[in-house]
Amino acid sequence: TRGEKVTSGMSPSNNQSGPCLIVLAEWKSLVDSSGRPVGPQAAQRLITSAIRRNTPACLDSKIHHNNLLNNILAKIQANLAGADDALMLDMAGFVSETN
Repeated sequence: TRGEKVTSGMSPSNNQSGPCLIVLAEWKSLVDSSGRPVGPQAAQRLITSAIRRNTPACLDSKIHHNNLLNNILAKIQANLAGADDALMLDMAGFVSETN
């Protein structure tokens, strides 16, 4: 987080005590779109999402942040299509990731 602030707002100068780091570690087994457990070699049904992956020029994906709206929208597309997940392309049309 941006830490404790004296007032709301985006300015880092409002931070009075430095950043806070929150780590949520968990282990998850692989499940399909219905929530049923699947084995590690099970085929996954994918769609190619119309939602593109953020470009590092705008928002560096190596920095884990809370701005994952495009990933969530791609997952919603996959759910609506009855697929397990969505394959996301970058702005040039190359394979970028799946969630």
